[in-house]
Amino acid sequence: MTVLGLGCLAVGIFVSPGVCAGYHILLFIPGAWIAFKEFQKHGCNALPSSSWALLGLVAYGIIATLANWNELKDPARSLGKLKYFAMAVLGLFALRHAARSRVMTQARLRQIANLFLISIIASVTYGLVATMANIDLLTFAPPEGDRTGGFTGTMRFGYGMAMVLVALVGLRLHTGSSHPCFHQNLLSWAIGLGAIGLILTQTRGALLGCLCGLPLALYLHRPKAGIWMGIASTIIASILLIGNILGEERISRILTGKSKDIPTRFFRGLEGDQRLSLYKAGLKGIQERPLLGHGMIGFPKHIRSIKERYGIAYPDGEASHAHNTFIDTAANLGLPGLAALLAWLSFWGIESWRRGGCARRCIVPLLVVFIVAGQFEYYFDANNSFLIFALYSLSHVPDFPADNPVPKVIEQT
Repeated sequence: MTVLGLGCLAVGIFVSPGVCAGYHILLFIPGAWIAFKEFQKHGCNALPSSSWALLGLVAYGIIATLANWNELKDPARSLGKLKYFAMAVLGLFALRHAARSRVMTQARLRQIANLFLISIIASVTYGLVATMANIDLLTFAPPEGDRTGGFTGTMRFGYGMAMVLVALVGLRLHTGSSHPCFHQNLLSWAIGLGAIGLILTQTRGALLGCLCGLPLALYLHRPKAGIWMGIASTIIASILLIGNILGEERISRILTGKSKDIPTRFFRGLEGDQRLSLYKAGLKGIQERPLLGHGMIGFPKHIRSIKERYGIAYPDGEASHAHNTFIDTAANLGLPGLAALLAWLSFWGIESWRRGGCARRCIVPLLVVFIVAGQFEYYFDANNSFLIFALYSLSHVPDFPADNPVPKVIEQT
């Protein structure tokens, strides 16, 4: 069940959240059973500190949601959103057990990894066709807008790909030119096309996060190269920042002498961007309800009324979140919920660093992307929740295949 669940996850991350649901369905029973057995044997030591922080977030999320039950648009759905956080812990138990048993063979690991890499390649190819041939392969109609995001939408794909791209680069540098559990040609193609796919989405926050994470991934492999990459990333990030301060029309006047939009959203400009108004509304929402927040995914319902009360711009603007993972978490679950989130990220980073190997080279740069890009987008949508929490579970698997070309359990089989 665990191996099949991983297969669903590998196929669905950049294709369909419906397919990813199979990961939760299939992992729930083995995860719950192994958790019961592990707690019987090891007690509280069965889990790392990061998992306890995550469980604390879930527990407080339940309290905050129940406290705001009557105000929530769909209380059951709000409560159900906490399943992603809880399944990260159950997934840890299931995957850790599978790695110690005979079912997690080298051949199966390779198949799952290749499925994931192929799904990235397929999703970016779909976006490339939409951009270059002006046709949506799913509807056979011209694509809407000038941004393409693969099968899962622009924002979800862009921000998810920023994290995955940095992790894949770290994996490629760590494993070298060959590894029995990863097809290196597919890995290289996935990295190359993933970078193209990220650019096609024209997501500024995701690009900035990637520019911050990539130098660290390279630095952990070769420090001097990482420093040079950091300098290049700083230059590109500065151009991105200056371009957004000036805006499309000013840049166009400087370059051509005419006032017209530049055909890219990377230099959209800060004027007229509703994100700033959402940040202000989020901070006011936290100020009004610092302890229990508005309940899980309950803040969006209050954005308009908060903007009207405090005279914040764009009161009629549509918004399903605050476009900031940390502000949104605090607005939904209060400051204790935000503290639990920060504790989880901190412990996860420390545990990955201490473990070394693939966990350090892939997860630590990924967390940099999460923190930077999370300032501009809410990461806990369906697709990225599956991605983030599955990677969290996988990062705690003993004898991770990228650390040991032939794990002991495989030698025994």
